[in-house]
Amino acid sequence: MTALSVAAVLVVLAAPALRDLIGGQRLALSTQTLVGSLSYARSEAIRRSTRVTVCPSMNESTCDAGSAWNRGWIVFVDLDGDGQASEGETVLRVTGKQSDEIEIGGNSLSNVSYGPDGKARKPSGAWQFGSIYLCGTQRSKRIVLSASGRVRQEHSQCVQ
Repeated sequence: MTALSVAAVLVVLAAPALRDLIGGQRLALSTQTLVGSLSYARSEAIRRSTRVTVCPSMNESTCDAGSAWNRGWIVFVDLDGDGQASEGETVLRVTGKQSDEIEIGGNSLSNVSYGPDGKARKPSGAWQFGSIYLCGTQRSKRIVLSASGRVRQEHSQCVQ
């Protein structure tokens, strides 16, 4: 009986730490997945010598309005350069819905488009840069897109 009581106390003490550990791993996985998709899009734009775009997508074939990245995203060849997946444009990669415990949003980044030179540009041709925030229950990360097209990740406070 004493051993059972000690085991119960240990479980109660360890549960919050385990929950934080799992939440941190989910945040790290979502961050790495999105960074990987952005890097893949950039390399494909250079390799194919054409515009490649990453955008939030719930149905895995068209871009969603807004910047709700946690529902999933697609990487596609953007032949017409409008930042939207249109008929005849090849979807290169699909990433599904992320954990409900993580909110993913950006400051005006409803999509990220890379030109043949690997630089991030809006459909208008202007430089594209900004941040995408990934907010977990205890921690948060920020993916920063520079005008050169490179991405980096850093610890951050949630701002959406």
